[in-house]
Amino acid sequence: MEYLSRQKKVMGGALCIKGTRIPMSVILYRLSEGKTIQHIQELYPHLTEVKISLAIKELGDVIDKEVAK
Repeated sequence: MEYLSRQKKVMGGALCIKGTRIPMSVILYRLSEGKTIQHIQELYPHLTEVKISLAIKELGDVIDKEVAK
């Protein structure tokens, strides 16, 4: 994975944006609250909007692969 990582010792193995401790579940939760990617980037200024968007896209790919199994 290019934008996501999963490590047992980081956030209990949750799928996170690579190089951070930010679980994708938190990103999805914020989006479900109606927050924009720009707002999420303001909450996590070390991330770019592009990296957040690409991580979301990659998460979709991961979900598609899991569902296809």
